Amino acid sequence: MRTEALLAAIRSEPFRPFQLVLADGSAVDVTSPERIAYGGGQTVAVLQDRERVTILDVPLLARIRLVENEPARSGSPSF
Repeated sequence: MRTEALLAAIRSEPFRPFQLVLADGSAVDVTSPERIAYGGGQTVAVLQDRERVTILDVPLLARIRLVENEPARSGSPSF
């Protein structure tokens, strides 16, 4: 996956929830821009809940899948 596509998904306005799909078909939900940390390098961190952070290698990401019929979220994460 190109890093530009990942940055575009994170920075989109209004934000649209998406999934990061790995080569094995598994996916990680990104429900708001405050729940993902990516600085353009080789790894991305996604806050799943209060106690779990998923760290992914960007080169292993197969694609981004937009989540349909989900309301866009912004602002502070709610736990």
